[in-house]
Amino acid sequence: MSTTPAGDHKARRSHIAVALSVWKALFLREAVARISAQRAGWVWLVLEPMLHIAMITYVMTGFRGREFGDADAALFVALGLIGFRFFSNPAFKSPATLGTNRALLVYRQVKPIDPILSRCVLEGWIQILVAVLFMCLLSVLNHDVLPSAPLMPFLCVLTLWLFGLGTGLVLSAATVLGPEVGRFTNLLSMPMYLLSGVVFSPSQLPPPMRDVVLLNPVAHGIELLRSGFFPGYYVADQVSFSYLMGFTLVNLFFGLALHRHLQTRLISL
Repeated sequence: MSTTPAGDHKARRSHIAVALSVWKALFLREAVARISAQRAGWVWLVLEPMLHIAMITYVMTGFRGREFGDADAALFVALGLIGFRFFSNPAFKSPATLGTNRALLVYRQVKPIDPILSRCVLEGWIQILVAVLFMCLLSVLNHDVLPSAPLMPFLCVLTLWLFGLGTGLVLSAATVLGPEVGRFTNLLSMPMYLLSGVVFSPSQLPPPMRDVVLLNPVAHGIELLRSGFFPGYYVADQVSFSYLMGFTLVNLFFGLALHRHLQTRLISL
């Protein structure tokens, strides 16, 4: 009896085991680097985004009062910021990851995509921790933070994170074009913030402006995230989870294809 199938199976398992080991090592390296970058690293790692969310939430609720239509204004703004960060941190911090891990690419086990995947997973876990702690803080302040439809928020944050991962893969692969890509990425983050409905609902905009905002898939994810918390929350007819998911799948496929095609050039940068 031929032993080739068993040998192939063993080889496939070994490749998977190597990839998992690389991802684990890179994840721990990224986590240690983020912690050791400053004193009390873990505290600031969580406190900085919480302070950002708290400040924006306080300012916006000061303008709008405690209620935002049928939704609690503080929770409304907090959900917008949390949802956006699930997308933006993987998307806009990934291109710099290749540069900080350049020395590791001399090892044949480490591919250019590996540091990006590890960084995005780390960012996802950080955002989960931040979201849970901030929801606990709002609960202590007598805000109702329990979602009315828990499955929808889970699907939304997962899809927003995957969309951020795909965007990060595309932008990091684009670094082969030159260092200007990094500057473009920094410029892109602010328009995305403004056009994602972080501190407003697209349904309140006049139709021409609403149509422009809803070209952005992130705005769909944030609106659906809010709808999972607030029963009876009005969502514009154009808002669609399929729209967000379609962009996410295309982004992931395109990003993976670019890394596959440009792998040699990314290593030799």
